[in-house]
Amino acid sequence: MKKIALLFVLFLGFSLTSSAQELKVEKGLDRTEMIKGVNEVASFLKIDNSLKDAFTQLVDMRLEALSNAATAEEKVKINERFNRKVLSGLTEEQRTQLKNNKEMYKKVIVE
Repeated sequence: MKKIALLFVLFLGFSLTSSAQELKVEKGLDRTEMIKGVNEVASFLKIDNSLKDAFTQLVDMRLEALSNAATAEEKVKINERFNRKVLSGLTEEQRTQLKNNKEMYKKVIVE
C-alpha cells in the first residue's frame, strides 16, 4: 500500500512539473506569425542576419515573458519594453522608414 501511495505521489509530482514547464501562448500572439513578420521587416529594412537573429530571440523572450505575466498591466509593460528594444536595434533612418510603413510597423511592434 505504501508503494502505491508513493507511486501516486511521484506521478502527481512529475505531472505538475511537466505542466508547469509548458509555455502558455499569449492570445493573439503566434510565434510563427511573429517570426514571419520579423523576416518581412528584415527584408524591407535590409537588416543583416545577426540583427534578424537578435529580433527572433526577442520574439521568443517576449512570448516567454508574456506567458509568465500575471496581470494586464504587466503585459503592457512587457510589450512596451520589448518594443523599445526592437526600435533601439535599428538606425534612425530604419526607424523612420519602419514608422512610415504602418503595415510593417505592426508586424514587429505589439501594442
